[in-house]
Amino acid sequence: MARNTQGEREEGIEDNYATSESLRDQHQDYVGTEELKNMTEQHKTVSMEVEQLLQRLKNVTEQRDSLLCKQECPGDWDKFGCKCYSYSSERGSWNKSRDFCVSHGADLVVVDSKEEMDFISRNSGAPWLGATDEASEGVWRWVDGTVLSVDNPSWGKGKPDGGKDKNCLRRVWVHPNFKWTDESCEDDLYGLCEYNLMT
Repeated sequence: MARNTQGEREEGIEDNYATSESLRDQHQDYVGTEELKNMTEQHKTVSMEVEQLLQRLKNVTEQRDSLLCKQECPGDWDKFGCKCYSYSSERGSWNKSRDFCVSHGADLVVVDSKEEMDFISRNSGAPWLGATDEASEGVWRWVDGTVLSVDNPSWGKGKPDGGKDKNCLRRVWVHPNFKWTDESCEDDLYGLCEYNLMT
């Protein structure tokens, strides 16, 4: 009988141990769940704060850009949107024209839209524009690094046609309006410079 009592005691101790282990696991699960819940709430709060800061930054940037766009262009520069345009003062190669623009805080024009193309087409002349495929034949890039598609409808003959001898972009009259063509970069032309009021 004593053995049974001893065995019953051992079983009772094991049961108590198992019960305390189970309670501890439940407590840890509860604590882990609470910690996870708190971390999730903190993450949501931080996400909302970041979102609010980004919105404020966007609003301030738009206000700044609006104010900058109200500036006038200096002297003989023409304004369109938030950009100023002027021709180089002397004729030269594409690189010489670009150097002139850069020396005046500008660069050769990068045409970003049909509206901008229409604006620059109101002026006469056939100036250098800011694109070349000199670095990699057939891959036309604007001076800001963006790609100029050879499928762009502004190409005079539907696409550039000059091969390795004609690597720089200029504007030409193709009835009934101005289009683009590729020419030898050494031709003597004026350059059309632009700078952005927002930069």
